[in-house]
Amino acid sequence: MQRISALTMRRKFGQYLDLVAETKEPVLIERANRAMAVLVPAEDYETYERWRGDRTAREDAAKRMDKLRATLGERVGPVDVVALVRKTRESR
Repeated sequence: MQRISALTMRRKFGQYLDLVAETKEPVLIERANRAMAVLVPAEDYETYERWRGDRTAREDAAKRMDKLRATLGERVGPVDVVALVRKTRESR
């Protein structure tokens, strides 16, 4: 990964934009030798957004399961989470 200063990025933005688009390699942008941002190819960003959305959905599902478990308490007994997830996937 190439590292450049924020000043260089400001001066040569178009050049680095073309570089990232062509090589598919991200560029790390630094200010005062501290990483501030990364310029990444659009495809990588789209993949990240899908992953982030999937992760958020999984976290929300886990929170709902925990809430349901707390609500039902001992009436239900132990729950096999793996079997429950498999059953849910089969019903899609």
